[in-house]
Amino acid sequence: MRAYLSLGANLGDRRAALAAAVAGLAAVGRITGVSSLFETVPVGPPQPLYLNAVVALDTSIGPRDLLETCRRLEAEQGRRRTVRWGPRPLDVDILWYDGLRWSRPDLTLPHPRALGRRFVLEPWLEVWPEGQVGGRPLRWWLVQLRPTGVSRCAGADWWRGPGPATSSARPPAGDAWRGRDRGEADERLVPRAEAVGRPVPTTAGVGRR
Repeated sequence: MRAYLSLGANLGDRRAALAAAVAGLAAVGRITGVSSLFETVPVGPPQPLYLNAVVALDTSIGPRDLLETCRRLEAEQGRRRTVRWGPRPLDVDILWYDGLRWSRPDLTLPHPRALGRRFVLEPWLEVWPEGQVGGRPLRWWLVQLRPTGVSRCAGADWWRGPGPATSSARPPAGDAWRGRDRGEADERLVPRAEAVGRPVPTTAGVGRR
């Protein structure tokens, strides 16, 4: 089964945490692609900038077991779910799992807010350029969003060895990019406030099953 997962971190050694997540995911499948590394303005209260990437994984484990793997990797980096939209040493989200439509209290697939997040779509397109979600190509969803708040900072081999320091940094004054929480459950796949001034169609065909 093919899965795509989003990685993020904005505390401690961000790059090392993301690299550890890639290694941890490799233990439950085969890594078939890793995106470039992107630095992004955070969602929520004032906090350090994020590093983000997307991983393509071929795996034989189901979505529930994959979710447990994600949570274990987060816990190993010291993740504590205490503040909504708060800073975190590691965030691992399942974006898409073999086309499955799934709605449970702890997991909705495809990820309900992925299509409204530039920090997800830009790296996702690198590892799945022909991807379609919600009845539209990923490229279409990306052009609906404001081109702000996300910058590429390392190539796709960033996770293979040491590189330039990527310790956490403060965001610029004011939020250059606004959005919603990176990991809470939702039941919609409709981009939020980031959409450019044109109507964004609903994704009626991508409900829950």
